[in-house]
Amino acid sequence: MKIGIPSYDGMLLKEVECMHNCNNAISVLINGIECNDSSFGSVIKYIEAVHVKVR
Repeated sequence: MKIGIPSYDGMLLKEVECMHNCNNAISVLINGIECNDSSFGSVIKYIEAVHVKVR
């Protein structure tokens, strides 16, 4: 599944290819901050929380 990482202004900053285990995803840049495998899980939780609020 593809996930668009939202930036602070609501635009999609980067698309990330995410398999069932998102912690295996490669490092990505989010607002200039590199997120490695250890922090990517929290990014996914943030994205899920944003989508829940949108619904």
